[in-house]
Amino acid sequence: MPYLLVQREGGDALRVALDRSVLRAGRSASNEIHLSGDPTVSRQHAEFTRDGDRWFVRDTESRSGTRVNGAPIARATEVHRGDRIFIGRTIVHFLHEGDPEPSGPESGHLHEGPSGQPPAQGTGGRGGPPPLPLTSASVTVHLSEIVGSVRAEPGAAPAGLELASRSRAFEILSRLAESFVGRQDLDEVLGMSLDMVQRAASPDRAALMLLEGSPPALKVRAQRGAAAAGESEIRISRTITEAVLRDQQAVLTSDAALDPRFAGIESVILQGVRSALCVPLWNNREVIGLIYADILRPASSYSREDLEVLTLVANLAAIKIENARLYLREQKMKELEREMATAAKIQQRLLPASAPPFDGYELAGRNVPCLAVGGDYFDMQPLDAARLAVAVGDVSGKGLGAALLMAVVQGAFRAHFGDVAGVPDLAFRLNHVVLTNSGDEQFFTLFCGEIDGPAGILRYVNAGHCPALLVRAGGTVERLHSGGMALGILPGIRFAPMEARLEPGDLLALYSDGITEAADAADAEFGEERLTELLRLRREDPLDRLLEAVLDEVRTFAGPAPQHDDMTLVLVRRSGVPRA
Repeated sequence: MPYLLVQREGGDALRVALDRSVLRAGRSASNEIHLSGDPTVSRQHAEFTRDGDRWFVRDTESRSGTRVNGAPIARATEVHRGDRIFIGRTIVHFLHEGDPEPSGPESGHLHEGPSGQPPAQGTGGRGGPPPLPLTSASVTVHLSEIVGSVRAEPGAAPAGLELASRSRAFEILSRLAESFVGRQDLDEVLGMSLDMVQRAASPDRAALMLLEGSPPALKVRAQRGAAAAGESEIRISRTITEAVLRDQQAVLTSDAALDPRFAGIESVILQGVRSALCVPLWNNREVIGLIYADILRPASSYSREDLEVLTLVANLAAIKIENARLYLREQKMKELEREMATAAKIQQRLLPASAPPFDGYELAGRNVPCLAVGGDYFDMQPLDAARLAVAVGDVSGKGLGAALLMAVVQGAFRAHFGDVAGVPDLAFRLNHVVLTNSGDEQFFTLFCGEIDGPAGILRYVNAGHCPALLVRAGGTVERLHSGGMALGILPGIRFAPMEARLEPGDLLALYSDGITEAADAADAEFGEERLTELLRLRREDPLDRLLEAVLDEVRTFAGPAPQHDDMTLVLVRRSGVPRA
């Protein structure tokens, strides 16, 4: 005659006769097998049914599942002589009269996955190696089962936490929420989080670890209790951290000595870790780290309720940690913005604040960076009473790196112009400056020239820059495009000298591609043709007014499309009455 031997954790074995066709097991007193005092057992957990001489066990939609010989069951499963049925922390042996009964208090702690489902393997369906086999001292629960239970609609059946656990969880979470009111920095939040871990789980040791760096790696950011001798930080099994971080599982071991995931961690053995919890720091979007807590005291052990409560504490802590990180990032961004504003002011001082006087010529120049600082450069520098140096350049890229290289070129331009034999020699030296002060993928386009004022002769070099436009007084336009490659690409480049003559009334326009390549919402470019026509039609306007007209026309053309590049324009007009 078969019978059931029910072994409850910490209690005596109970013999149950199979004298009826159906026997139900659960925490409710209405069950024939009454399993009170175990929060991992549902009120109606499982039932045993007879079909002739055969017996079957079926899980009745319990929250933690039913297992036969350690394997979860999804339907009615036949049990055989000697089988063990795991219901929460209780083991039910299916025996026959005369069979030897197991001796010793066997524990019913199991590896638990989401309610009614088998344990997660590897990466929860995303592939990867399966975890180490778990002993009866192990419990894992997917965080969605725990967090989801406190978000159930009013009146809905609890998916995870039972009423007593909910009450305790809400009490602790209320205190945690109160302590988190206001804005704290990250270190304060980490310390307060461990305070709540102490309140929730009373650990002998605890650690809070965050994923940081690229690629992300776990780093201990706060801990309580001593690490093992010779170690500065509490160590955790890689198998456990992978289950927590990758599979979003909350992990409990009630006996570390029997859990294979602690094998090889000498500090666990030396310090006598009895029981441990490890839960994910989940901010409702992603896991950002974990919280670990353990007990060193003999005859002490964590329960599933402790696991559930600590998981909820970690959820709230993760949200606050993420908020503190965002606030820190915001403060750093504000500081960076202040620094960039200062850099922008310094950069603008490097450029001509106004056009210098040069006898017989009108001058105007303007730079409009697309960011706080830019990589465009222009200069108008009288070398003596008869010679004027002019230049417009453009560093590849944008932002602070381009601005720094621009400043280097600006200093070199002014330092070398008076000491060289001519513009080609200046370009040769600037090429060396760019090569030695820029990254592998940076280069510098430059149009620079020297104007012999009395003669009106422009000697220039175009190093990969936009062609200058020479608008004659009569309305024709010449493109000064001949030249060489950009600076900073190859060493030792020599540039051929080029010449053009400015007659009275002629207008010279130097510009950067931020003007001609400015695009509208349909990605059509302003283009050199529009610029040329505008300069030709308004060639007699005062230069300040003409400069503003060009920039306004570009902005009108682009409309709501953002400015993607720096814009620079330099205008030089030879005064006097045009020749007939």
